Order: sequence, then C-alpha cells, then structure tokens
Amino acid sequence: FTNFLLNRRNISSTYKSLMKTQWLSKDEIFAHQLSKLKEVVDYTSKNVPFYQKRFKSIGLKSGDIKDFSDFKKIPTLSRQDIIDNHRDMLDVKFLDSLEKINPEKQVAGRPKSFSLFRKHRLIMNTSSGSTGAPTVFYEDGTQTGLNWANELRIKSWYGVEPGSKEVRFLRSSSEELSKSLIASFRKSFWDQMLLPGVNLTDEDHKRSYERIRIFKPKVLWGFTSAISELAKYMIDNNLEIGDARPEVAITWAAPLYD
Repeated sequence: FTNFLLNRRNISSTYKSLMKTQWLSKDEIFAHQLSKLKEVVDYTSKNVPFYQKRFKSIGLKSGDIKDFSDFKKIPTLSRQDIIDNHRDMLDVKFLDSLEKINPEKQVAGRPKSFSLFRKHRLIMNTSSGSTGAPTVFYEDGTQTGLNWANELRIKSWYGVEPGSKEVRFLRSSSEELSKSLIASFRKSFWDQMLLPGVNLTDEDHKRSYERIRIFKPKVLWGFTSAISELAKYMIDNNLEIGDARPEVAITWAAPLYD
C-alpha cells in the first residue's frame, strides 16, 4: 500500500511476471526482448525529441526494426549525450513538470508521495557518480517499482522471501540520515534498517556493525564500497558477525572487491 502511494506501482505483478519469464527458453527470451525493444523505439520516435532527431538523421523509422541486428543502425548513446540533451530526452508531455523541479530541495531518486493525485509527477534522479560526477536524469518514479521487483527476484535465488529483514546502505551520510524521518518509517513498515553509505568513518562502521548484530538482517544492500569497507573494518578489528550472518549481499555502483 505504501509503495502504491509512493507511485511504485505494480511491484507484485511485475515480480510474479519475472518469476515466470526467467524460465522461458532462449528463443522465447529473445522474442520477448525484441518485442520490448521495438516498443521502446516506437514510443521514443513519437514522443521524445532527442530520438526523433537522431532517428531522422540516420533515416530510421520505427517499423524498420525487424531483428536485433537492425539496432546496430542506431548510434550508441553516450554519457555526454545525456548530459547535453537531458531535456530533449524527456517525453514532451513531461516538459511542464520539469519546470516544477527544484534540485536544491529534492533528494535524488526520492519519489513524490501521493504522486497518483499530483499533476506533476516527475522527479530528478542521478547515477551513482562512480565514474565521476553523477549524471542527472528525470523519471516519474515508477522505474523504482521495476527495480524493486528485480531485487525481489534476486533475493528469491538465495531463498530470501519478500519482506525479510534488510539493511540498506543509502546514498546518504550519517548526518543526513539522522535528520530523516524515512529511516524509522521503513524500519517499522518494511523491516528495513537504513544506514549511511557515503563519507564513512570508523565510527560509522562501528555503529553499523553494532546495529547489524542486533537487527540480524537476511539481506545487505548498497554501494560496493560501503559494504566492503564495513567488511574490512571488521577484519581489521577482529570482529565476528555471529548469528547475524546475512544470506545475501546485493551491491552496486562498482565491481565486487575480494
């Protein structure tokens, strides 16, 4: 219900679909992927100025995509393309919403509460910044629902059921989290403990270690650097996780470290 109010819709139905499609044959998966890719090309050619110009420059029409080899006709999208053309990469119907976004007041990636009842649903999001400065882009918040469904599927591979206890190292410092009401909300309603994932000190690692020992999560989720630095802190200080040992760690924004 809370996800629905946050505009993270269809998590349950998408998760169920993913659990079925993961067992498709190779040919069925390719057919499904091709169908989805055709939908994207058709949609962007009608609604997104950047791709309207790009497709026109190479003489491509949406109906020209017949198989995967045809996608080679489309120039590779670069990070600089996104930086230079982020406004033109929006569906034109969202342009008026873009004017309502105040980057100084909005936390990147945070959905708008009660978004279903708002005229302007667009939010600002960014990449993790692992390759330099974060790349800014915009979405309506529903992409998070797909991400969560994919996470649920990953956890299922390790025998972790939806709703299991989870620690999430966020793109926030300990100071920022101390001022947030979200942490207590998510712990109460979603069984998630939120911990800082950036600008970490030994004191942050100590507090995280102690809280994990008490909370006993089945999942650790967050920046590769945050989780690996915590592991190194424990090794350097001869600390044991004891009976709080998680079943799976899901990391992102960097390659895995030993």
